[in-house]
Amino acid sequence: MRARTFLGLSLLFPLIALTLFHGVNCLAFGFEGGFLFVPFRFVFRILEFRLEFPEGFFTWMLRTAVGIIPIWLLGWGLLGNTLPDRIARFLVAFPVGIGLTGVAIEFLAMGGILTATAVWLLYALSAAAGLALVFRSTPNPSEPGPEVEPCGWRLRLGAWGAFALLCGFSFLHALFYPENYWDSLLYYLYYPKLVFQSHGIPFPTDPNGFEELVQCQVGLGIGANYPPLFRLWQAATCIAFGEWSPFPGQWFAPLAGLATALLVYRIARSRWRSERVGLWAMVLVQSVPYWLFYQNWVSDYPLAVWLTVAGLALLDARPSRTQLTCLILIAAAGCHLNYLMASLWLFPLIGWGSLREEKWSVQTAILFLIGMALSSSWFIRNEVVTGNPVYAFFPEIFGGIHIDPEVLRSCQVEWIANGDGLSQVGSSLWGRILGTPRYFLFDPNTSAKWATLPLGWFLPGLIWCGWSRRWDSFRLGLAAYGALLFFYEYAISSFYLYHVMSLVPLMALAACGWMSKLDRMGGLTGRFHTLLVLLVAGSVGLPAAMMGAKYTNPGLEHTLHPGTSPEAFLSLSLPEYSAWEWMNARLPEGAIILTHDNRHYYLRDDLKLIHLDDYRLVPYYGKSGDVVLSRLRELGVGYYLRIANEKNHPITRRLGLDRLLAEHFDPLYERGETRLYRLRDSVK
Repeated sequence: MRARTFLGLSLLFPLIALTLFHGVNCLAFGFEGGFLFVPFRFVFRILEFRLEFPEGFFTWMLRTAVGIIPIWLLGWGLLGNTLPDRIARFLVAFPVGIGLTGVAIEFLAMGGILTATAVWLLYALSAAAGLALVFRSTPNPSEPGPEVEPCGWRLRLGAWGAFALLCGFSFLHALFYPENYWDSLLYYLYYPKLVFQSHGIPFPTDPNGFEELVQCQVGLGIGANYPPLFRLWQAATCIAFGEWSPFPGQWFAPLAGLATALLVYRIARSRWRSERVGLWAMVLVQSVPYWLFYQNWVSDYPLAVWLTVAGLALLDARPSRTQLTCLILIAAAGCHLNYLMASLWLFPLIGWGSLREEKWSVQTAILFLIGMALSSSWFIRNEVVTGNPVYAFFPEIFGGIHIDPEVLRSCQVEWIANGDGLSQVGSSLWGRILGTPRYFLFDPNTSAKWATLPLGWFLPGLIWCGWSRRWDSFRLGLAAYGALLFFYEYAISSFYLYHVMSLVPLMALAACGWMSKLDRMGGLTGRFHTLLVLLVAGSVGLPAAMMGAKYTNPGLEHTLHPGTSPEAFLSLSLPEYSAWEWMNARLPEGAIILTHDNRHYYLRDDLKLIHLDDYRLVPYYGKSGDVVLSRLRELGVGYYLRIANEKNHPITRRLGLDRLLAEHFDPLYERGETRLYRLRDSVK
């Protein structure tokens, strides 16, 4: 009786979390911006809704599917009978397949032979291999699946209805509005476009022989040597059809979000033998605003989260060599996605530990050697090109060329200024720990990102997790990987929260043990919990999904008119866009612009940017004005574009442009803090 009482009282966690969230949100943003009022505002203005399909929408929907299906078929074949749940197998197939096909695309790109012929041949080989594996696999003897406790029709209708709305708005914002996220315009659209144009990674080199995007290890090119799996997949899809488009990346982000949430549902439903627990977990995951926002942008983080949950789904399967092979491929894919995702190697190590007689076999050793070879190619490439396997980071450990420690420290100042990580609340580990509750509960912006999940579900999930039972592979993987992400954010790199986005489904899955106890209690307790989950979906997730990440205006003018006038939307949501339009229309061919901006994507292809901390300029910091001007003219600089974010990178002031502007530059364009100047006597 006491346990049941305490379990019922544990519902205070989500109740307090939901109340506190809306209290902070309404106090900070009021009636105009509060989450509570957004859905009502949309309903009252629903008659204004007008939908126009962007040009090429349906064509690129089919082309994106062509870029996914061969990889999915290969993953389906490799999985064999590892996952008895066919829907879970369907959702895990792409993360497995891209660990092989994606790495093959990378080898073609590094060789500069990523042509349409090569891509179509790779697609054909992937699809053929997948189908051959499917036909050769021996079906498992028919066994009755585990009994799953069904839920009532009201919960089923409410949960799937809420989920459909959340996913629908995610696709709407991702596909019907042009991209405007800073990282997307650099890393996830401009670089794939360069791969598309160059048919590979060896971009044009400067007179010193350095590749265009390896010039500045801490400046304009930062990120150019990040693992390129997602970018290369986009480029390959476009190369296959001979036409560049951002649509593959725009389609992929909400698709990965949908697959991730559905996979969480299948894991929770199967593992805890309850449809209710599965629906609760699915809705909670898809209702986190920060996760919804990243489904709107072209980014590799939705794929990173999908890979993580796919690995957990495999850890919940019966241990086998096939399971281990698929875990290794997921880890290999992670190594080519971003550096932190190399930590997915935890999953094959746990899978290896759960094997019995095959643990020390020669075949298992060969699997690991092949997996390590697949995982390490980009690190080896970076070591060869830059002298540092992880690009410009940790040079005191790995070394590297053209890395200035002072510039790197200034970059870190900029990351803190622009970021939302725990560096905002403390410079030490202890300070970050102490500052966490206030930051996540009472900071209006951060509270609106993670919302109710940490306090409302993750914390009681930890308290009631019941991990005194046997620690199987799934529990160990969930705990170990979650602990690693927390350690990374608190102790290694506390600049941005999106680095640990995979914690969203991990926190929901960690709460499933507690939710299953509520489910078994039934009655009023279960119904009240269902009400809280649906309230989170309707009053937290739905407003975030409606507003979207590209222009989070609670007035919803943009949400009501999707697909209309991309130029008008970009002018509204990007302060610098009008300057880019001006430059595209008026600057001469081949103009070189000195700037702190690195969002090339909407600029003409012939316009070139040189960054204020380019390795060719850093040695001139502190020099006289005449020396700096001579170097700028030597590099062909004709223009200087100043943007607001420049002030967050303080070392760039050492170039001394402020004292040169009045005497040597003519103003050409100004809007707000965005200003364009022409260097006198440099351009006719």
